[in-house]
Amino acid sequence: DPYGMKAKCAEYNMKPLTPSYIPEGFELTDIAVDEISSFTDVIFYYKKSGIKLNFDFCQYKEGEEIPPIGIPTDTYNISEEVVNGRKMYILKEDNQFTAAFLEDNIVYLITAIDCNYDECQKVIESLAK
Repeated sequence: DPYGMKAKCAEYNMKPLTPSYIPEGFELTDIAVDEISSFTDVIFYYKKSGIKLNFDFCQYKEGEEIPPIGIPTDTYNISEEVVNGRKMYILKEDNQFTAAFLEDNIVYLITAIDCNYDECQKVIESLAK
């Protein structure tokens, strides 16, 4: 758990996939937690100069209906890709990157602003239990 994400999520009985790779120079600036009756959402905010990289893990309680995943886009430049056997929806537009997918009642949203797309790809390829 090189970034402490597993330990923080464990405080909320969550076991998400977490990255083993974050590009050099990024620092954790904030952690936001939202616990309500139907889900627990933990977001890790990283920053390097003006570049942002966020990890949003939203775990729905057993039996709760998971709403459709929405990704805001102007040009609809969303592709469906399989990364490490997981179907992800990837958006690359206007220097923004979003990877969204669902696994084990957890909705994952990994977002980056002004981050190199190849670096973003390495981050999502590094996600593991």
